[in-house]
Amino acid sequence: GLVAAAGLASPGLAGGIDLCDVKQMGMPDFDQRRSGLTGNGGVHCVPTSMSNILGYFAIHGIPQAFPGVNTLWGQEDYSQITINILTLGVFMDTSLPDGTNGNDGFDGMKTWIDTRAPGKIGLIRISGGGVNPAFISIYRNILGGYIAPCYGRYRDDDNNNVWDRDGGHCVTLHRLRFACSNVPEMSVRDPATDEGNVTNRLTQQSPFTVRTFNISKWTGNLSGTTRTRWRIEPAASDVYALFDSMYVLVPLVQLTASGQNVVIAPAVPLVNQDPPSPVNTGSAVLNHQLASDLASVTVVHGNAGGTPTTIRQVSLLDGSRRVLGSTTSKQIAHGRRGQVYFIDGNQLVCVDSTPLPPLPPIELARVTLPGVPEGLAVDPVTDQVCVAIAAGVAGPRLARFSKTLSPIATNFYPAIGGTGELKIKPGPQSGQWRLGRVGGPSVRTILPPGTPTGSFTNGAMIDLPGTDTLQDFNFHSGELVYSTPVVGTPNFVTRAAKQDVNGRWVSHPDHPFFNRPGGGVMSFMTHMDMFDPALDGPIDQSIGPAVDLIALTGPSVPDCVADVAGANQWPEPDGELTADDIIVFLARYFRGDGRADVAGANQAPTPDGQFSADDIIVFLNRYFIGC
Repeated sequence: GLVAAAGLASPGLAGGIDLCDVKQMGMPDFDQRRSGLTGNGGVHCVPTSMSNILGYFAIHGIPQAFPGVNTLWGQEDYSQITINILTLGVFMDTSLPDGTNGNDGFDGMKTWIDTRAPGKIGLIRISGGGVNPAFISIYRNILGGYIAPCYGRYRDDDNNNVWDRDGGHCVTLHRLRFACSNVPEMSVRDPATDEGNVTNRLTQQSPFTVRTFNISKWTGNLSGTTRTRWRIEPAASDVYALFDSMYVLVPLVQLTASGQNVVIAPAVPLVNQDPPSPVNTGSAVLNHQLASDLASVTVVHGNAGGTPTTIRQVSLLDGSRRVLGSTTSKQIAHGRRGQVYFIDGNQLVCVDSTPLPPLPPIELARVTLPGVPEGLAVDPVTDQVCVAIAAGVAGPRLARFSKTLSPIATNFYPAIGGTGELKIKPGPQSGQWRLGRVGGPSVRTILPPGTPTGSFTNGAMIDLPGTDTLQDFNFHSGELVYSTPVVGTPNFVTRAAKQDVNGRWVSHPDHPFFNRPGGGVMSFMTHMDMFDPALDGPIDQSIGPAVDLIALTGPSVPDCVADVAGANQWPEPDGELTADDIIVFLARYFRGDGRADVAGANQAPTPDGQFSADDIIVFLNRYFIGC
């Protein structure tokens, strides 16, 4: 799942967008069953449902995303479409009899993007309770993503109300109507629905069709744990179709600042795709980052002299904003599950941004740093927090912490020349970091110490092409993307560089971010896999042959209601049930936090918008039965 339980309140309008109506129309409807695929394509629903989106991209602005097809998707393209689906299936390790494993599907799709359309498309994989109408609307209507939802086929073989996953199927979203209601209507392109041409369906494209059904929230026992999913209706007594993962392809978006506004601009504008309206943050923007829930942006504001003073969280859904804390630095960083890290004087602060307004954010931890802070970053793979300490008599150091701000180590690193603000990002391998100074001509990789008390050492140096100087930077698919001032003006543009065959970094004018106007801050989304097996449940099984489930006549609550905390009451599930979970739950209950609304009247397992003893009883029941 994701970090924050972002809601869709009626009428669901944000910047003129109807968040209750999710449209992804115009998709092709390629058949998965075709000659030339292993087993005639019976297990190729994942690569085919993703190929629908890639085919749409190919004729709407990214032709290399799905090579060799024209605007008709007709019979003349059938062989090339088969080759594309076959190749994508190879990347995903799709095979008989099991189909496509969830991790392999993500890795294979990432490989396809990085080799066919590098630097143009971001990939997200969401699992568990995060597959719900609210997040589908956010990804489509706010970020401009395109979605392939997948459902598991769950059976109660022993008639004991314990449901176990037995295969599943992936489809391509067409439309989600009434997304703000309790029973939305979903329409999809189903790659297994090809009966329009039964005689020759393995060699000819069947007519495009739309499959429509209602979905509703369901809570039950999945392989021994009480979890919440959205279910296809109507359901049979012995087989449930529960949505448990989805892939999202997002043409890369650029966030930039313009005065008080944060502007979300597609790096690769697609035909007939309108960008969202600018979001007014209430004050001049000094720095910003897209939050880990992808539904909000964290913004640093300053006073009239440009000195950083305040950090705000600004919703991309409705523009609402709230203060997260006071800061003396423009530096901010995000954890994967709603943590926001920033600098206050000589202290590093961590705030939990997930309580929904009007509740205030919660300060989780604060530590005193061993020197003047210069740079701040979080490694999204290890959750390690890294602070660069300014050079003193002892020299520059990197202070590293766990996500809970427990100290890990403080090590020296080679001095980075110049006097500008220090920018720091995770390096290409675990333990490495990349550093560069504003106004400087280069970005340097530093390598981790060989011993706990050793020093970081110099790695590769990347010199910016030409006379460009650094304002901010990031990396995407191994390529450097940076912003640089426009000489003689107050403006900035984004540029890109890549390695040539000799390993030299050269200008990359074909990159979608090259020469795009914008603020001096580089902030954009790349590939993310949000699946956590401890938290998201038994979903990472193979997607096998499709079963005909048509003939079976707001955001999701957390999968495990009782798992709300880690050690020392850290407000993040950890896959274990301890007294910490009870303490955190009761704290949320008594301050009116919506995440403590886990039940309805008479202990019904559906939140009702009220707080009562039923919520406490249901929570404790789940806790003592192991969720």
